[in-house]
Amino acid sequence: MFDKILVPLDGSKLAERSLALADLLVGERPAAIILLRVPVLKGYQLLEEEEAGQRWDRQEAHTYLDEIMARPRHPELLMDKRVIEGDEAAVIVDTAVEENVDLLIMSTHGRSGFGRWLLGSVAERVLRTAPCPMLVVRYADPIRRLLIPLDGSPLAEKAIAPGLETARRLGAQVTLLRVAGETGDGYVKPQAAYAYLQAVKEKVGGDTAVDLIVPTGPVAPAIIEFINTANIDLIAMTTHGFTGSGRWVYGQITEKVMRGADASLLVIRPPTEELK
Repeated sequence: MFDKILVPLDGSKLAERSLALADLLVGERPAAIILLRVPVLKGYQLLEEEEAGQRWDRQEAHTYLDEIMARPRHPELLMDKRVIEGDEAAVIVDTAVEENVDLLIMSTHGRSGFGRWLLGSVAERVLRTAPCPMLVVRYADPIRRLLIPLDGSPLAEKAIAPGLETARRLGAQVTLLRVAGETGDGYVKPQAAYAYLQAVKEKVGGDTAVDLIVPTGPVAPAIIEFINTANIDLIAMTTHGFTGSGRWVYGQITEKVMRGADASLLVIRPPTEELK
């Protein structure tokens, strides 16, 4: 499902978490990983020093990516690099568009709540405007438990296939969740919520272990509480918003979960026509 992955790197070990996860997702099958580095000037340089500084930083970026590409990899994996100057978030999004990638993977700092890093960060700007699914990696621990929250809508169900495929490739256990009670779209009975999840589980089949959970609302707090108490490592959710400029934003529930959950996040972008 993820055959062409874009991995922005800044030279840090933190960012290289994304590359390690990309390797696991592609496995031993034919696939491509594009490494991206956006050179930036270091410090406050005088105008006459700026051009020389840019040349140095570009060379450093190429050297770093060449070293990454020289590492051993399986013969079916194609790896390429891009060194592009400009605004970091804009370059990442534009590269994802131009290369028509299936997945964008970025790392962020620590397990301290998405609200700590979202405001004004490069990752948030990319997340708000990315044209493809995006996996935000929070920490280096293996991903062992994956949660797919559902609300009964076809849009939310778009997260099921990529979520299950991700879990299969990472060897993770999957939990399907639907919140019961007053959800904002009407009252959902616990029995009805559980029956829905059972039907979804039977429909997807496969050999991945799938648990079912039905907490009670409000929706976002119920999801966040389960994530933080059940030690969920990764959440797979779809976006529901759409902007007039043609670029998507995540929906209110997804944003609230992002800001309050202690886990990595896989945000799925449904086809444009389904968001209109």
